[in-house]
Formats: sequence, C-alpha cells, structure tokens
Amino acid sequence: MAVLVNAQAFRLANGEWLVRGEGFSGRVTGPVAVVPGPGTALRLTSLEGTREIAGAVEIASPCGQPVPAADGTYRGTVIVRPTGRGTLHAINHVNLEDYLKGVVPAEMGPRVYDEPEALKAQAIAARSYAIRHRGGSAAEGYDLCSTPKCQVYGGVGAEHPLSSRAVEATAGEVLTWNGAVADTLFTSTCGGRTEAVTAIFPSYAAADYPYLASVKCSGEVPLELRTPFPAGRSTTPLGVRGRALFASIERTGTAYADLVAARDELRVRMGLPAGGAPKTLLPPVVFADLAEAARFGDTSLLTDEEERELAPKEWTAEARAGYLVALRFQLGGGTALPTDRAFTQEEVAGLFAGLLARMGDLEEVEGRLVGWNGKSVTLRNAKGKVPYPLAERPVLCVGSGDRYAVVGAARAFPGDRVKLFVRGGVVVGVALTLAPAAGLYERESSWIHWTRRFTGTELMAKLKERDSSRRGTVVRKVEVEGRGVSGRATKVKVTTDVGPVVLTGLEVRFALSIPESLFTIAAGKDEKGPVFTFYGRGWGHGVGLCQNGAFGQALAGRTYREILSHYYPGTTIVQASMLRSAVKSRLP
Repeated sequence: MAVLVNAQAFRLANGEWLVRGEGFSGRVTGPVAVVPGPGTALRLTSLEGTREIAGAVEIASPCGQPVPAADGTYRGTVIVRPTGRGTLHAINHVNLEDYLKGVVPAEMGPRVYDEPEALKAQAIAARSYAIRHRGGSAAEGYDLCSTPKCQVYGGVGAEHPLSSRAVEATAGEVLTWNGAVADTLFTSTCGGRTEAVTAIFPSYAAADYPYLASVKCSGEVPLELRTPFPAGRSTTPLGVRGRALFASIERTGTAYADLVAARDELRVRMGLPAGGAPKTLLPPVVFADLAEAARFGDTSLLTDEEERELAPKEWTAEARAGYLVALRFQLGGGTALPTDRAFTQEEVAGLFAGLLARMGDLEEVEGRLVGWNGKSVTLRNAKGKVPYPLAERPVLCVGSGDRYAVVGAARAFPGDRVKLFVRGGVVVGVALTLAPAAGLYERESSWIHWTRRFTGTELMAKLKERDSSRRGTVVRKVEVEGRGVSGRATKVKVTTDVGPVVLTGLEVRFALSIPESLFTIAAGKDEKGPVFTFYGRGWGHGVGLCQNGAFGQALAGRTYREILSHYYPGTTIVQASMLRSAVKSRLP
C-alpha cells in the first residue's frame, strides 16, 4: 500500500537512514529535512550537508525498524516526492496487513471497542475497502490518504495488541460481491438504521451495490431479569448498596430491626459487640451513630482545615467526626451524603455496606451484562466474560444518575451496564443502568443523539466555508424536501437572502456542518434574526457497517461473520489470494 501520511515539510529525527533517489543512494545521518527544491527537485539536508535530488527519495531504517517520519512512525519505507505545486507528499509504502494494524485501532479504538469480533469485522471491512480503492489517487503517487476521507491510518503509534490480533486472525480475508471485492463503506454511528448508498452517494448504482442497502441497527433479544425480592420505593445509589446488604442477610429493610441487623454485620466483622442503631434518621444522629459503630472519633488525619469546615458547626463532635470520615472514605459511593434531609433506612445501611466493602466483605463489580438465566449473571469486564452465581433473593434496582427503582422484574439487553454486589460468593444485588436508546446495538455511542444551533448568519458562513461561490449574508429558511428510507435528509433547500441553495446527498451533512444527515429542524428567531436548531442522531455518512453497532452486536454474542452479513447482506468472505486481479495495485 502507498498511503499519503503528510503533505507538509518532512523531517527525520537523529539517527542513520538509508536514502535512495535519482543520482544518489546511501546512508545519511540525522536530523534529516526534506523540502521542495527548484522545479520538481527536492532539497535533502543532513549532517553530511545539503544535496538536491531530482524526483522522489525513499527513506528506510538500516535495520528494518519503523521510520519515525512526518507526524508519526511507520512500518516499511517512506517516499517523499514533490507535487509540482511547490509542496511535497510523504507517502508510506507498507505491507497491506501492516497497514491495517494502523487502521483498525484508528477507526475503532480497542480501548473502548474491546470486543474481538467487532474488531475482526472492522479489519475485514478496512482490508476490503483498501483493496477496492487501491490506486484511487495514482496520479498523485499514492493509493489512499490517511484521513477519514479514505480511512484513518495512524501508523505504528496507533497500533494496539487487541486490534493487531484481529488483523492477524482475519489475515487476507475480504468481502466479495459477484466475485469482486466489495466496496465496504462504514460509518461511526448510524442512528438506528443505515441508509441505502444511492441516497447519500448518488454516483453509486443500486444494481451494482445491493449490499449497501438500508438495514436496522437493532434486533437484540432482551434478557428477562426477575427476582423474588419484593419491589420497593425508589432510592439513591447509596440506598442501592444498602438494599444489597439487607438482601445478603435476607431482610427487606422495612423494619427497624433490619437496620439493627445491618449494623451488627459491620460490628461483628470488626470484632465489636453487636446491638444498637441510630434512634432517628436525621443526619447528625446517623453520623454520630456511624462514628460509634465504626469506632470513628480520631479525626487527626483530617489535617486540612477546609476539609474540617465541611461538617456543620452546630453538630456534636461525634456527628462531625462520623460525617467527615464518611466523606474522606467516600462512603456515599458516588452520591452526596445528606445533611439537610433525613436518611432512608437503606441509605444508612449503605454506609455500613461501604465500610464492609473496604474490609473485603462486600465486593462491587461493574461491567456489561451479557447473560442472565436466573441462577447466574454473566458480565463482560476487564476479566473477560465472567459468570457470577445469584443468591436466591437478590435485590434488583433499575435507574440512572441519582435515582434507582427497586423492582421485581426488568428487561435488559446484552451490553447494558450493570453493577453487581457480591457477598459470600453470590450476587446479592444488581443495579442496572438504563440505556438512552434501549434495543439499539449502537446505544453506547456518544453520538446516538446530538443537537446543533446556528443563527442564520452563522449557517450562511458554514455554507460559504464549504463553497465560496455561494452568495448571501443570512439563511432565511431550511426545508427538507427528500428523505431516504432511514429518514436521512437526501435533499435540502436552503433559502438565503439572495436565493435558494439546494443540497443533496453527502453535501447535506458537510454544507450544514452537522454530524449526520439524520435530523429534524426547529426554526426560530432571536433579536438578531433567524435561528435554526438541528436535532439529530448518528455520526458519519450512515452507509454500510456501523462501527458502534458492530460493537453492540459483538457484545450480544455475534461473530464477525454474522456482523458483516448483517451490514453487508449478500456478501461472501473469501481469501484475497483467490482474487489476484483484484488485489494488484494499479500503481507502477
């Protein structure tokens, strides 16, 4: 592959480099700089001096190591060539499979998208795209650019073991249609459904690209979560933890005796006598009792006077000590500790549970839900896919932010985020976080919803940035005159103060400077004139494989073959070696 990685001045760090060009071949010592020379020549400067070389120069490491050139480090060699426009191109000549190791993590970062099957699907899509578009910029001396205009390539600096393994596991595999390599366009977030290619790229004929059709980015079978633990009122994250502690001792938390029993769990664990509980649920009483229950009182570790000032001055010393130590050890579990309202019983139990967790008596495990069969729950986290046995009566809480409902049943989808409370080797509590777009494979994407607001003047400036020939000073009206099967705007009429501008296909997104063409518009007016608010979904052009959707499908247990078959219906995976004519570069 020949990949354009830089179009500015070219420099190499200190070291020894192999340089080959017309009239010169040998070793030079860095730092090395290559800049445009007179005409089509290059001027190469090193510790050995400055020389002019006609045409291009090829630079490599003497020991075969990657070349730290331009803005990155690249395998293979780097060719610097003048453009004839007084600029130059730095082009990385690299093996196709090594090239993909710098593409897959740049397109689908494995630190976030850590499902191997999704990365394998991306590897095959990227390999097929590279082969299909190889030589597309032959006139400029390269195959592909390294930006989103082609597919993002980050060189060695982008490589990651997880994505490299995905490339190696699918080595040579490509998608084909009718015996030729498929044009595997892909997008970041498709907003629930991909679009037919002809709606966004009118130059594509539907008959030639039937595999770039509109498909849903949903279809997961929900998991039915049920528990015999009784439903209850809503609570905070601190209360969820307390509910889990109650469940672990087979209590509901509705009676005062339940709170005494929860407090005894902490006292016994500390080797202290059982008995007692706060007489009321008012904050100073609760915190004073916490200080006594956990033997707080020595606040000498709180040396910061500002920290000491956080406790209400009118409280007793015991209450202040309990509150300050609870703050220091973050017993709130991500939520504020109440000081001006009464606790609930489960919140008080949550404080005890927080201390038990510090002692290793209660474990909190976070991850993505991938299975539930009533006897065990399986999570996907840094340890992989791990099953945890369920207690007979675990408490089930569903919500987000600072509010969770205690329920007897809930529907969840593979990939939903959960927190498990594990005690005595079994799960005693489950906190399920509601997803903003339940049922969509791509629901974890930060681009599932977006909003953009422009004044008429700002929107006119955006139109001119895209095409300087457009005339006008303000946009008066924006009308969607055509939509594709996915709901994307395929034709938009923008009326300016001097006349209409008609946008179609991909130009809708670019000219309006919005993340996707899947949107609706609210038109308004302020003191300066028209205002347009775009409410949209998705990121990208919306055609082909949805990267966030592929990740969601992998979380749901689908293989890379199933993922690719979903987004490119009718295609077949074959070894590229079976299609020699298709993979031969058109570059000399």
